[in-house]
Amino acid sequence: GMVARDAYSAQRFLYGSVPDVLLGASVALATGELVRTGSRCVKNVSGYAVHRLLVGSWGTLGLITDVTLRTRPVPEVVRCLVLDWGGAQLARIAGDLLSDLSSERLQPASIHVAPRSVLGRAAQDAAGVLLVGLEGLSEEVACLESEVLMRAAKLGLKHTDTICEDAALDLYTKLSAAAEAGFSVTGGLQRLCSFRDSADADCAIVLDIAAGALFVNPPGRPAELRPVLEAQCAGAGLTLTQQP
Repeated sequence: GMVARDAYSAQRFLYGSVPDVLLGASVALATGELVRTGSRCVKNVSGYAVHRLLVGSWGTLGLITDVTLRTRPVPEVVRCLVLDWGGAQLARIAGDLLSDLSSERLQPASIHVAPRSVLGRAAQDAAGVLLVGLEGLSEEVACLESEVLMRAAKLGLKHTDTICEDAALDLYTKLSAAAEAGFSVTGGLQRLCSFRDSADADCAIVLDIAAGALFVNPPGRPAELRPVLEAQCAGAGLTLTQQP
């Protein structure tokens, strides 16, 4: 099911999206044939990656019976740093932070801008919070946390909290759920930040800085908001998609 609907993961900055981890799959076609595509090894360059066509197909190409995935060890430590950017311009902060954290040595699990409600807190303002997820070995995460906080301080970000282990995993679940409801908007990071600032204050908006995607959850019926969002996206050069 996750392959057929191309499920979103809040930690895709570290682990990749579904096409990145899908090595092969078996699918039952409408004719009754059982077809195997892909490979059981990571390095496979022969032929076309037909199995990736199944990602997001919603069963229209056939019924997926089994998949081969690239896996990683379960992390020893899971943390999420909560940062406040105050009155600074989000577009500048987001761009600088993403640039700093995109090196091979610094690889967080996620970078999101989310409303304070995802933390179970009252919305003191419309700015929201910046969330940086960290995962891996304990020594690795400790070093990464120190580096992230140092770079965040240089950008004028204030570290307000650290969410650990099960609470951090629950937060990832909330972020992933928010991404699979309502609308998704994709495009350049600067334009996404501007779109977020101009969006309806009643909408719950989550911005995945690393993936270059913004997710809008309207409080009422999505159909009523779609024409407004389409006009905003068209004017900003962004792509709007309604989640199925």
